[in-house]
Amino acid sequence: MKNEDGFTVINPVLEPTSDKVYRVANTVASIVPAGSNMFQAVFTSPIQKRTDAWMKDVEVRIMELVKQGSTDFETLANRPEFSAILLRLIQEVEVSSQEEKLEFLGNFAVNLALDNTLEADELYMLVDMLKTLTPSHIKALKLYDNPSLFEERLIELYGFAKSLIDSRGSPHVLELKPYSFEMNPR
Repeated sequence: MKNEDGFTVINPVLEPTSDKVYRVANTVASIVPAGSNMFQAVFTSPIQKRTDAWMKDVEVRIMELVKQGSTDFETLANRPEFSAILLRLIQEVEVSSQEEKLEFLGNFAVNLALDNTLEADELYMLVDMLKTLTPSHIKALKLYDNPSLFEERLIELYGFAKSLIDSRGSPHVLELKPYSFEMNPR
């Protein structure tokens, strides 16, 4: 983990520094008549760069699916919900700078190209749910999906919590049991 204080971990900075610098520079350039237009013609917005990179990644991954025969462009072109949902995902990418969320949105777009069994209403509801996810939500979903990926961190947290309880010298109100990574239900 980077050198972050507790506040930054709980409330991450949502706007990258590059976005702020671009916005300030664009504002300063607007002091000169037509300066903002010249600035925008020379420099690409970090938001646009991020969106372009996301779109390129999704395009490459869908092209791989086409090469594998998992889908084809004609099928995708004949699915109006595919293009409508993809446009909604692009809108969300433009307002998000969180890598975990961008990755999640890209995976959704690629899976959308593969699966045409969901109704349009269901897809719109899923996209609206994805919009509300934060990196913490995504980490919780990944933990739920595969807890063994987080084994080391959970053991570390267990040790920390146990040391706090042990250091107080009071009767154990809370009994901590080691986390089990077995997938077998009891």
